[in-house]
Amino acid sequence: MFSCCCTAEVNEGSVEVSIKPIILDDQEVQRPRAEPSKIIDRGDEKEAPSHGTYTVVLPPNKEFSALGIEVDEALALYDRVIAVGDLVSDGPAIAAKLREPLTNEPIILTLRRPQQIYAHLFKPGSLGMKLNYKFRSVGASISELSPDGLVAKWNQEHPDEKVEIGDRILELNSMKHLGPELIERLQNRSKMILTVLKF
Repeated sequence: MFSCCCTAEVNEGSVEVSIKPIILDDQEVQRPRAEPSKIIDRGDEKEAPSHGTYTVVLPPNKEFSALGIEVDEALALYDRVIAVGDLVSDGPAIAAKLREPLTNEPIILTLRRPQQIYAHLFKPGSLGMKLNYKFRSVGASISELSPDGLVAKWNQEHPDEKVEIGDRILELNSMKHLGPELIERLQNRSKMILTVLKF
């Protein structure tokens, strides 16, 4: 299954899109190998970056009528779609474009791959951040930071790995949690390793 986050360049909100494969899980079907995606706009580099913005071309595949089967290493978990073809818009518009039936034309996606950092925080003290989350989504995004608190202290001590507004907390102590559970565990843990995605 192809899952991605779609968002505008300016953080106007995001939507997670999950496009269902047309082959059901219980079917035993031999799937043809799709032509590999081509990475473009990366100069001479032949691989997707570890983080940053890049563009890929997904070739048309006549065997399937929806994105979602065998998208290879050009796309990775947590990549954020920021444009589809010439459409650079907010999350809902990009999500709608991705739901359209496939044609015989290649799909050009501009993606942003997040940098992943690990922030080590130790209580006592307030974390000093406000989080936004959806009840059914993993993790939470940081919407406010206090100038004092454990996160501010981490940022002062680790200027190359700052936790900032707009970053997403993906894991707490190497475990993924839905938003409400993450908030509860952040309040009750004294030693925390936050896995943070920086878009």
